[in-house]
Amino acid sequence: MSTVLDDTASHSVIPPAQRLRTSMAAVRVSLQWFGVRKSLNMQQKT
Repeated sequence: MSTVLDDTASHSVIPPAQRLRTSMAAVRVSLQWFGVRKSLNMQQKT
């Protein structure tokens, strides 16, 4: 019995960056703690 959880031979030739783009989503991050609000600045959002 094999203990490999992710068989790399079954993956297609899609580059890792493209695979991440198709399987992940962008999120907006904002935190408010005792009246202080922190969020991403414009440079971090791009």
